[in-house]
Amino acid sequence: MTENTTGWLLETAIGWERQAADYYSSLASAFSGEPGVSNFWLRMSADEDSHAESLEEIRAAVSAARLEESISRDERAMVGAGDALFVRMSSARVETLDDAYEMAHELEGSEINSVFRVITLGIADDPAVREALLRQADVHVERLTEFGRLFDRAHRMAIEAGS
Repeated sequence: MTENTTGWLLETAIGWERQAADYYSSLASAFSGEPGVSNFWLRMSADEDSHAESLEEIRAAVSAARLEESISRDERAMVGAGDALFVRMSSARVETLDDAYEMAHELEGSEINSVFRVITLGIADDPAVREALLRQADVHVERLTEFGRLFDRAHRMAIEAGS
């Protein structure tokens, strides 16, 4: 796929969703001693897999000509920022549930979700598909927010990875 095209943007976003799913799965393993916490991270991982599948469906529905169209400078900047986040995530140490939550919060508020929305609004042709995808993303972020309410910072700080 040619870099800086709509197809490349889709491929990048699909890869990010898969990386996020893997990251959340690793958090589920890190907190396997806390079944409720581990299950939460597994659900987040499943959401990310679902996002990737949705993006793959969008890619399959887009014409070859559209896939070769150039993306904007802003979209390229979002990709650079998203890639940088995954580099940071790969080297970040998660010692407590708070570390995991903060990293997840950064991920969910990052350019990765901005790109997901750009694709959903700018590339997906079917309004019903757009609405469903945006709702899917909102529910995912709401799930993380609710987790933060259930496990306040003091509680998150007290739960160590690997325990």
